[in-house]
Amino acid sequence: PLDVSKSTAEIVVSYGKQLKEFTSAGHRHQPFLDDER
Repeated sequence: PLDVSKSTAEIVVSYGKQLKEFTSAGHRHQPFLDDER
């Protein structure tokens, strides 16, 4: 369980970093974001 939790935490952190980079990099050219608002 500890290994799974650690792996999950690492995945979440990695996903968060990728999501942040994706958002900041593609914020100026993602029309679908405006469509959801």
